[in-house]
Amino acid sequence: MDEYNLTVVQRSPLYSRDTDSGEKVSSVVQGVLSVVSDAAEMAMNPEKRMKLSDTKLVCETMERYLKSCVRDGAMPTISGFSSVSGLGDYHAFSRFFSRKPEHPTTYFLKTMFEKFADAEVQAGQGGAVHPIFSIFILKSMYGFRENEQIAQPAENPLGEITDTETLMKKYEELTVD
Repeated sequence: MDEYNLTVVQRSPLYSRDTDSGEKVSSVVQGVLSVVSDAAEMAMNPEKRMKLSDTKLVCETMERYLKSCVRDGAMPTISGFSSVSGLGDYHAFSRFFSRKPEHPTTYFLKTMFEKFADAEVQAGQGGAVHPIFSIFILKSMYGFRENEQIAQPAENPLGEITDTETLMKKYEELTVD
């Protein structure tokens, strides 16, 4: 246990056995810790939150966010962008998209989120992230799903439909031995 008795670190299947999970998890949590003060300020001062109707500000914020992802070696995500935007959660985007489907911000963000998904696919295929984790993220955040194309059946797979009387006449000549 740590000195404040807040966490218990255990060896469990949750952590990777192939790497030193402690250092990697600490690094990830340090990244979360670095945004605590910004998130707290946004929570207490709603006027500092990004306005989605301001397309120019959204574009500038997106560019800064992507540059920070490059600097930190992090995959861009919708939830990460919503966090730095001060919007709280990614549902703010869905609400904005449904209310203003023709707004330039809607077009821009939908395009960028598609690019986030493309980056996740490339990272999963290229081995930069675990492919199973990549699939999970693509399904949960970007709406990917398995599609099995079902071939449409032929209109009359058994041929033309013949009425019963015609069939009886056709086969009455046959004799049963």
